[in-house]
Amino acid sequence: MKKRTILISPAKAIINEITPDIDVIICTSDTEFSVSGCENVLLLRFDDITDERRSTAFNMQLAQKIFGFVTRETARDTLFVCCDSGVSRSSAITAALTLCMGDDDLYIWDCADYSPNTLVFGIMCAACGVRIEKKSIELRKMISENALKRMMN
Repeated sequence: MKKRTILISPAKAIINEITPDIDVIICTSDTEFSVSGCENVLLLRFDDITDERRSTAFNMQLAQKIFGFVTRETARDTLFVCCDSGVSRSSAITAALTLCMGDDDLYIWDCADYSPNTLVFGIMCAACGVRIEKKSIELRKMISENALKRMMN
């Protein structure tokens, strides 16, 4: 995957800022949310949950859509990854894509502004061809929890 700038945002904050020179991935559970006619926007509907047995959970099919979108020939250099709050799903996808580009994703896990969804992260890593051990995901989750505790103190 080519290097690119990846930014995280709440979906509603970016919706009026979408331009043809950026790519946008929007992850939402809001069935009313819509974007039409933009080939540079990928809208996916799934819940911010970690129980993979639920039908509304993130899955490999969604991860493959994201990977296909970010690796397509016409991919822009700037990518916004958005979810309803810009905290969990978007940060997990960004962390996985950051690893896929060969960069360190720990800055995302160590930021109290984010709480990456571990299910989304694990599946997204697999779709990108990044091998990540369950133990490594658990360590990242601990880093994220510690970042939140530091902020609360």
